[in-house]
Amino acid sequence: MFSAEAVPQKPRTVIITDSVNPVIFVAFRQETEEQISFNVEVNKIEAGALVDTCAAGDSFVGGFLAHMCLTSQDDVFEIG
Repeated sequence: MFSAEAVPQKPRTVIITDSVNPVIFVAFRQETEEQISFNVEVNKIEAGALVDTCAAGDSFVGGFLAHMCLTSQDDVFEIG
């Protein structure tokens, strides 16, 4: 059985997408116990221009995480 002490703590990032509502970003840096959060407004698209919204949030988060991998979490903390 695993205990919380046996599992190394890693930086935590949560990204919440919710249709036309702002994207919520929360990150926690374990070593400094620093937490940031911010909202990012979403550009609205006319309903007639949408073809399929399945996995739209997943696609957004995938692109965001890819950008994070190319930069650093420090850059994300500076954005907030």
